[in-house]
Amino acid sequence: MPRRFQAAPLVHAAVLALLASLAAPAFAPVGPSAWAGPFEDGLEAYGRGEHAAALELWLPLATQGHAQAQFRVGLLYDFGQGVEQDRAEAVEWYRLAADQGLAPAQFNLAMMFYRGRGTPQDLVQAYVWFSLAAARYPQADRDGRANAIRRRDNLAKYDLTPQQLADARKLIREWKPRGP
Repeated sequence: MPRRFQAAPLVHAAVLALLASLAAPAFAPVGPSAWAGPFEDGLEAYGRGEHAAALELWLPLATQGHAQAQFRVGLLYDFGQGVEQDRAEAVEWYRLAADQGLAPAQFNLAMMFYRGRGTPQDLVQAYVWFSLAAARYPQADRDGRANAIRRRDNLAKYDLTPQQLADARKLIREWKPRGP
């Protein structure tokens, strides 16, 4: 788990979770269907520029494995919205969502490895995550998919040695998404 989750936000998230559990009926659904309301509320708060409020709504979901919430928490840390900018923290949240197969998180994680932001630069890992993102973007998101493909192909053409490329392709073949 990201280190920030272990400090004060953990206490805050625990209090929020406790209050929510006391207010919810015993038969309330648990899992993705129960996440829809708070996640959407977070999107609305974010849209109003209330980034700290969005974090309060998304953090409990993210800690429970909600990939979209993990991605959004990563964005908040990446850009310092509602929290102090912390790119290492962003990398950790992006990875949690990317490990579940969320293409935008995979793309952002690739960018962090490519630029060496929040993590040491690692062009092999950047290639891996650009490749995975390209394979997982929905057909409707042509721009996201095309951008991931272009960046992946440029890495292969200009930056990676044949051995690095072989290593990256092996990692891609071995990768399997993890569930929440």
